[in-house]
Amino acid sequence: MEFLQKNPPAKLLRSPLADMKTFDGVKFVAQDTSWLMLRGSGTEPILRIYAEAKSDAGVQKLLKLGVSLTRH
Repeated sequence: MEFLQKNPPAKLLRSPLADMKTFDGVKFVAQDTSWLMLRGSGTEPILRIYAEAKSDAGVQKLLKLGVSLTRH
């Protein structure tokens, strides 16, 4: 989580990053209102990835981005 906070993506789905929230994991919010959130389970050794976009295809792209961010 600390790495993600210090190295946020510049864009989500070609939309510049507008905000980052760190109250329950790390949530990146783009100017077009799409978002990507990564958070640890707290009870299991699992990282959960959530996303919202204007289309299903956009959500799938954000989820793939979330997975790629965890490989650093």
